[in-house]
Parts: sequence; C-alpha cells; structure tokens
Amino acid sequence: MKELFSKTITIKSNQGFNENNLMCLPIFSIKRNRVGKIKRIWYRNNQEVELTIIGGAEYGVPNIKDMDVLLALFKLMTKHIDNKIIYEDINKPQNIPKVINFTYRSLSKEMGLRGFGNKTKERLEKSIRTLTETTIYSNLSLRNQETGEYVIDFKGEESFRIIDKYKSYSISKRKKMNQNLLSPREIEEVQSVEIGDFFYNNIMNNYFKLYDYNKYMLLNSGIAKKLLLILSTWSHGYEKYITLAKLYDYIGIEISNDKDVYYYNQKIKIALNELVDIDFINSYEFYNNKGILFVFKSSVKKSILQKYTTYNEVIDRLLYFNIDVDDIYKYYNDDTHEYISALLRYVDDRIKDNKIDNIKKFIYKGLPHNSYNVKKYLRNNWNIFDFME
Repeated sequence: MKELFSKTITIKSNQGFNENNLMCLPIFSIKRNRVGKIKRIWYRNNQEVELTIIGGAEYGVPNIKDMDVLLALFKLMTKHIDNKIIYEDINKPQNIPKVINFTYRSLSKEMGLRGFGNKTKERLEKSIRTLTETTIYSNLSLRNQETGEYVIDFKGEESFRIIDKYKSYSISKRKKMNQNLLSPREIEEVQSVEIGDFFYNNIMNNYFKLYDYNKYMLLNSGIAKKLLLILSTWSHGYEKYITLAKLYDYIGIEISNDKDVYYYNQKIKIALNELVDIDFINSYEFYNNKGILFVFKSSVKKSILQKYTTYNEVIDRLLYFNIDVDDIYKYYNDDTHEYISALLRYVDDRIKDNKIDNIKKFIYKGLPHNSYNVKKYLRNNWNIFDFME
C-alpha cells in the first residue's frame, strides 16, 4: 500500500511569508517619487534577462511602502491559516488560500501604523490599488517553479499581476450623519484581494520563503528592506559574497556614472549597518568596490572555521581521538581534506554542546567521504550569489 505524504510546516510568530520572485526581483521601486515604469536588463549565464514593470496610470509602479503592504497582507493570510502550512498526500500545500480577506484596520495594525483614520485608510487603499494595477512582463527573469524554467515573453503577449480582484464592502450598512459618512472607526468594512495566478501557482509549487518579519519591521531604509529579503533567499551559511553590479540589478539601482556609484554605495553601507544593528547579519566587508562579503549570524564561529586548515593539524587531531594511523591514511588525502577538516570542526561543535557519547565511534562513522552533512563547517562554503538559481 502506498504511503501517504503528510507534513505540517509551522510558521513562527516572528516569520513572514513571500513568493520567491517577489523576494528578490526589482519589482518595487526604491525611489521616493512615483515612476510609471521599471525596466531592468542583466545577464545570467551569458543570457540577457529582462524584467519590465508597468504601473497603473494614477499611481505608477509599486514602491517600498507598497511592498510593506503586500508583506503585511501575506502575514495576515498566514494568521488566517493558524500559521500552519499543511501537506496531505501530495507535496503541495493544501490550505493556502488564493483570496486574502482583511480590513484596513487589521492591515494597519499588522503594519504597526499609529492610529487609524481616513488618511491611513486612504494610504493603504492607494497601495492596494497600486499593487492590483501593476503589470509585470518577463524575459527569462521570473521563475516558473512548476516547469522549473524562467518565463520567456518576448512579444509581451503574456503578463502577470501581483494581486487581482480587489473588493471592498461593508458588513453593516453605511450610515450617514449630516450627509457625511462616519469615520473609519465607526464603519465596519471588509476587503479582499486575490493573489495573482502566476505567483499563487508558484506558491502552490513550494516556491515561497519564510523570513524574519519582525526584523524587517525594524528597518527604515528601503534598500535595507530589499537586502533583508534578498539575503533571506539564501540558506544561511557562514559567509556569502555578491558583486556590487549584481546587487544593483536586484535592488533596482540605476548607475550612470562614478557619482552614482559613490552615492549608492554609501546608501548600501547605511542599509548594511541597519542589518547589523538588528542582528540580521554579523558583519560585512566591501572588496575593492567590486563586491560585498556578508557574514551571517551562525552557530559556527569564525574561530571554528579557522581550525584544522593544515594537514598537520588534521592528522594531530585525528591521532588525539585515537584514530588508527592506517585508517587516517585510508580516508584522509588531498581530495578529502576539506571534508575531514569540516568533520573535525563539526565534532568540536558537538562536543561543546555535549551531543556525542562516544567520540571515537562518531568520528569513525563519519570518516567515509560525505557520511555527515558538514556543509556549514566548510571554509569554502560561500559562493558568488546567483539570485535566481
């Protein structure tokens, strides 16, 4: 009898939810003033990649404030499903709704906005309308998780919406007083939006990410918010490196001259300091204005990664644990040096946490190459970041 697939992912109270393309692509403008269109061209594996965002006639393309609203909508959605993503029988979530019901009051509260009145409601409604009226065109930029391919749309015949079908209606009849509507505090309304078909289909194919929503809410600058989402698409190892050119592309920074480079690098440094202040990253380092090395918070300390880097250190440590010389020469060579070094760092970490009863037996079990998953203990476990891989 076929065994049924069943599991539940619990979303922690501090976590937010987002579709992966929306996490890292430059869909949201970082400019203060509204713009009508965003067009970005970059290269992936020597192929030209193009993303075009067309905003509505009234409000233009979505900006960072609109992104805040979208993330708050997703946060409300996860609360509606009791912060649990349920899988039954098939490896697809069974309980994520396409329609998100909300009130402007609940949305305002989720975003931590002070007070709730006409101005707040108008601001939120403006963001909702901006999101619903925005059209996205892709030439190898958006990833379709169901097919495992990037969407090609050379002629603009196919487009995508972030959210669709905005509705707003009253639960109770709107009462009038002296011919004027009562304040939002006195009128009970319910709103709803639908997640756009393309993005919802991706979510249903597990192309989503959980990230630290509480830390996101502590950030002030738009670049810092974009960076948190982009970096959250990585599995957090110890270090990650990204070129500034690629970072500009995915944040949505336009560079025309050296003055722009200096200006935006300063903005990025301010944003990175925000990420350090909220304890999202441990530190960062600019490399010759070509790229940035990000050091994440991790259970693996730098001092650990600096251990067992030479052959003598590795052999001495193995002998210390009473590993036979013949076995050392059997398993330890040039090809396995990185793995055995990482294995010893892993062993040290588990010893520190009192998680090994028989150290020698534990090491012997791990000596055959890749017997244990020690990826985060590898010194070379940081790569040039490709956002869409």
